[in-house]
Amino acid sequence: MELRSTKRRKMSEDESNEPTPTSSDTKKIVKIDETSSTFEYHYNRPDYIDKTLLIKELFEVRHVLIMAPSRFGKSLNMDMVKRFVEIERDEKGNPIELKIDEAARRLKKKQPQSKNHKLFKGKKIFREKEIMYEHFGKYPTIEIDFGEVQGSNFEEILDDIRESIYEAFQKHAYLLESDIWNRKDLKKSTFMKYFDPDQSELLSLKQIKSGLRFLSRILHAHYGRRVFVFIEEFDVPVNKMVYEDDMSPEDRKQMINLLQVMIRKLFKGSDDFVERSLSNACQQLGGILSGSANNVRLCPFLQDHEFVEFYGFNKDEVKDLLERAGLSDHLNEVTAMYNGYKTTLKNGDVLEISSPWAIVQFIRSTKFDKYWSAGIPKKILAVIENSKIRSKIADIMMGKCVEIKYCKKLEIQDIDKLNAMICRIEIDEQDVNLFLQFMLEMAFFYPSPGKDKTLQLNLPNESVRTVINDILYKTDFIKKYFDHGPVDIKNFTDSAESVATSCKKRLEETEDIDHTKSNASIKKKVYELANNIKTLFNSGKHPLENERQFQSGLYIYLKQVFHHAAIERYTCHNTVCDIVITIGDYMLIIEVKHFRKSSPDAYDQVLDNEYCTLSEKASVEKVFPTNTLNVEGHIPMGLHRDKDGEISITYSLKDGVVVNVSTKDQIKKNQKKKTNKQ
Repeated sequence: MELRSTKRRKMSEDESNEPTPTSSDTKKIVKIDETSSTFEYHYNRPDYIDKTLLIKELFEVRHVLIMAPSRFGKSLNMDMVKRFVEIERDEKGNPIELKIDEAARRLKKKQPQSKNHKLFKGKKIFREKEIMYEHFGKYPTIEIDFGEVQGSNFEEILDDIRESIYEAFQKHAYLLESDIWNRKDLKKSTFMKYFDPDQSELLSLKQIKSGLRFLSRILHAHYGRRVFVFIEEFDVPVNKMVYEDDMSPEDRKQMINLLQVMIRKLFKGSDDFVERSLSNACQQLGGILSGSANNVRLCPFLQDHEFVEFYGFNKDEVKDLLERAGLSDHLNEVTAMYNGYKTTLKNGDVLEISSPWAIVQFIRSTKFDKYWSAGIPKKILAVIENSKIRSKIADIMMGKCVEIKYCKKLEIQDIDKLNAMICRIEIDEQDVNLFLQFMLEMAFFYPSPGKDKTLQLNLPNESVRTVINDILYKTDFIKKYFDHGPVDIKNFTDSAESVATSCKKRLEETEDIDHTKSNASIKKKVYELANNIKTLFNSGKHPLENERQFQSGLYIYLKQVFHHAAIERYTCHNTVCDIVITIGDYMLIIEVKHFRKSSPDAYDQVLDNEYCTLSEKASVEKVFPTNTLNVEGHIPMGLHRDKDGEISITYSLKDGVVVNVSTKDQIKKNQKKKTNKQ
C-alpha cells in the first residue's frame, strides 16, 4: 500500500515540474535534461529536430504500434502528438475553444491563450493548414503507461495493471463535475471504482479488462467526440515475462490474455468511442498484446513503413546538430561511431539513422560514451556467451552472411522459448534465430534484404561493435572461433611489434646517414608480418572469404592479442576502415582495402599520402585523437589480400620512399630456386 501511494505522489510531483525556458536563437547547445521526454521541454531548444510531420502520417492510419529501440525518440514523439490532438483546458478546467477563420484557416485574434498552439507555431506541421484545422486540439485523450508493470507472478503484475488504470483515470478529475452523470446509462459510482484510490485497489479481473473501454465511453459522452488513445511502453509487461525466472508459463498465459482482452475491447473494429491510437514498444513482443485486435498496424524498427524516418536522426540532421553546437569538425568521428542503422524507403532511397540519445550525449560531453546497449542485462550477456549464439555473432563480426527468417507475428510460445534461453540458457539450434531477432530489435544489428524473404544481419557502427567486442573478449574468442594454435598467434604478435620497433629506430636516425641498412631491415620485418598474417587467416577453422571479413578478423586479432597496445579504427563510406596500432611511441596506420570496386587502392593512398579516413583532408590527430597524444611518428601501410590468400603490404617511410612487399615474392623466389636447381 505504501509503495503504491509513493508512486502516485511521485507522478504528481513530476507533472508539476516546469520545463527550463530557453532561447530559440541560442547558438551553443546547453545542458540537456536527458530524462525529459516532453515536447514542451524540447520544442524550442537549439538541439530540437522537427519531426512534427509524423502527425500528418498518423492520420492516414487508425491504430499504430511503433516499435523502435530505447532512446530513439518514441516517448518524445508520442507526447508531441498528444499535445497536438488533445483538447486543451484552461486553469478552471474548461476546454479552450480555438476560433478559426474559415477562409484563411488561421486563428482569429483576441481568443483564449493556447499553450499547445504556441508549441507548434513555426514547425513543419503548422504549414499543413488542413491538418491543423481538422485535428489540432480536437480530441479527448487517454494516456496509459505500462512502463511500471512488473512482477514475478500474475497477481503482482495484475496489481500494477490496476495502478496504471487508476493513473489513467486520475488525469480526468474534471469528469467528477460533468453533466453526463444525469444520463441513466452512465453511473458515476462506476467511475469512482476506478478513480478512487481505495476502490481501485479492489478492481476485479472483469473490471480491469473493461476499464479503458469505460473511460473512452464517458470521455466520448462528455466531449461529444471520439477519443485518441496513447499507450506508452506497450511491450514492457511481455519483456518482463521474458526476463522473470520464477513466473510460470500459466501465469504468462493469463497475463497476456488479460492485456489482449483490454486492447481488443478498447480498439473494437466498429468502435463508437475511439478515433485513433498511438502505441510505443521496443520489441516485436509488443505485437503479441495486439494480436486479437486485427486493426492495429504493426510498424517494426527499420522495416518498410512510412513512420521509420521519424525515429532517429538521419545524416543531414546529425550534421545540422553538430553545426549548431559548433562541433562540425567532429562529423567524421560521430558518423563512424553512431550512424549506421540503414533501411530502404518506399521510393528506393536508403535512409541511414543514428540513435538520438547517443548523438545528444556526444554534443553534451564531446566524448564517445558507450552506446546505450552496453547496459544490457547480465542475463543477455550469459546467452551471448553460449557457443551456438557466440558463433553466429562472431560470423556477423567477420562480415559473413548471417540471415534470419524474421517473424512478423510472435506467439506466446516464443515468450516461453526466450524465457528458457535467457533464464536457464536452454538453447536449441532452431531458437538461435529467435534470439538474433530479439537482439536485432535491441539495436545490435541492422537488417538488409537476404534470400527467400530473409533478413541479413549487419553491424551498424563502431559503438555497437565495441559492445560486442567486449562481450566476445570475455571468452577466449580467437581460440574458440578461429582455432589457431598459440605459435601462429605469437608469430603474428612478435612480427607486428618488431615492425613498430624498427620504425622507431629508423625515426631516431639522423638525416645525414645512409638509411639503406635500416630500410632493408624494416622491409624484411614487414615481409615477415605479411607472411604471418597469411598463415593466420589461411589456416583457421573459419576461413575468411573476402577482404571485408579479413579486415574484421585482423582488427579482432589486434584488439585481443595486443593488450598493451592501443588499437583504434575508423569506418567511412567507401572502405571498411583504417586500423591504428600504437606500440610504445610509434603508430602503424593500416588501411585494409575494401572488396568494393569503388574503393580507392591502398597503394595509391599511401603514395599520395591520402588514407581512406583522411579523404576529407582531416589530420591524423582529428581522426585518431586517442592514440596521437604521445606518438613521435607514424608509418602508413596499405594491406591487401588477394583471392588466392596472398598478402601484400605497401608502406611509406620517413624519406618518402614507397615500398611494396608481397608474399607472392617468396613464391616466385622459391619457384626460381627450384628451376635453377633443376
